[in-house]
Amino acid sequence: MRLAIITSRNEVLVFSEATLANIVRAYVTIKTHPVRRAVELQQFSKTDEFKEEYAKYQLLETEKKDSEVEEELLELLKEASSQG
Repeated sequence: MRLAIITSRNEVLVFSEATLANIVRAYVTIKTHPVRRAVELQQFSKTDEFKEEYAKYQLLETEKKDSEVEEELLELLKEASSQG
């Protein structure tokens, strides 16, 4: 299973099932957890640490604190809104 998103600039972004599953898992965690407010996912390439049947790339949760993630997101949103 894959998800393809075509942007307004005609760029195509293709996401694997593993990527989608981890994004959904992070979303559900934030929506249902009593105190979690943010989570950062980082892409890791397949290494010997992953089992053979795992996807080549994985999105895994980092140790970054919720407040740090929120600050970074606010900064990204400010930059995006000032550009256009």
